[in-house]
Amino acid sequence: MNTNQACDKQQRLYRTEDTAIVTMKFNDTLIGNLTACQHVTTGVKEESLKIYGKDKTIKASMDRLTVTDGSGQIIEQRQYDNDMAYCTKKLLQNFALSILSPDNNLLCSSAGENLNVMAVIESAYLSARTGCPEEPGRILQMGSQQVPTSTKI
Repeated sequence: MNTNQACDKQQRLYRTEDTAIVTMKFNDTLIGNLTACQHVTTGVKEESLKIYGKDKTIKASMDRLTVTDGSGQIIEQRQYDNDMAYCTKKLLQNFALSILSPDNNLLCSSAGENLNVMAVIESAYLSARTGCPEEPGRILQMGSQQVPTSTKI
């Protein structure tokens, strides 16, 4: 789904995504929807990430994590007082410590995990352009193909 609420008509022609939905099929009976959106209500801007499962929905925002059941009833909710400066500081500290002493300070995610996430995102964009389901594995295979040594780049 692509939507755009930009005020400028010219900008609406190029900037089409303020909501993205990725539907993942794990087998014939299990699917998952991942929704990322920007939502403005009564002047309050909220950026959140929603994951829809069979029986539960998880919604994560900058300061809150909420788990609801199929009827919308809150099962669990956690509030966080972290602001952007605090989160940025912690991420930079983790990154710096992983370089200075990698044996004692592992990165939050590995390069392989980041590559897999990138493949899912790229597959979602490709699927949106083509209108056909796309496999993240195909994106990963393109990157793993060997370039012949006689090829000049």
